[in-house]
Amino acid sequence: MNLCPVTLHRTVFADWRSVHSWASLPDVCRFQPWGPNTEGQTRDFVRAAVEAWEREPPRRLVHTARVGNAVVGMGELHIRSHTQRQGGISYIVHPRLWGQGIGTEIGRSLLSLGFDVWGLHRIRATCDPRNRGSARVLTKLGMTYEGYHRHTALIRDGWRDSLVFSTVEDEWRAAPRSRADAVAEGPHPPQPGAMPGAGPLGATSPGGPPCACLDPPVCRVCGQEGCGVGPCRLR
Repeated sequence: MNLCPVTLHRTVFADWRSVHSWASLPDVCRFQPWGPNTEGQTRDFVRAAVEAWEREPPRRLVHTARVGNAVVGMGELHIRSHTQRQGGISYIVHPRLWGQGIGTEIGRSLLSLGFDVWGLHRIRATCDPRNRGSARVLTKLGMTYEGYHRHTALIRDGWRDSLVFSTVEDEWRAAPRSRADAVAEGPHPPQPGAMPGAGPLGATSPGGPPCACLDPPVCRVCGQEGCGVGPCRLR
């Protein structure tokens, strides 16, 4: 169990080397359609993640996760629909820190960001059925198992299936609060009467391909689902 606070920071391009320290490892991308990454692929991913913060309205909020000054993973809140208030979360943790509760802390902070800051109604996440560690994390987060989707992504060993989990705002409100319920750095939704894009910007924030998946895949370049442009991933 991790005893140090995990904080989320808006991704900056200088984070790419830290991201590459896990994105280049076969074990990390075992259940993903991306990787192992070359340095160029990781730089492209981080560059796209940085650029995604500038979209109005934002769809992808990609953060690096830190314990102290060390980058230990990353997490993403994907706002699938602002109108319908639908979102998804994904995360990844450096393998040297697996089993220490960091994934759960990242996930809980992402849920807090989605429900408490962006006012989403439903947030989902998926994982490969073989990824038992990720399924445990999603269960610990209080997410409800919704079903088994077949052949959702083509990866190195064939078509991957996905377990689907979700939680809705009423369930989140009723759940016990945690120290991880912290606002991550980055733009906030505009307040009533404010101009779009005029929300406050957090101090800093920092990534690589998350490990709980967004399904269907989201393009790293444009942030859209299944656009077919550029390397699409995720979880």
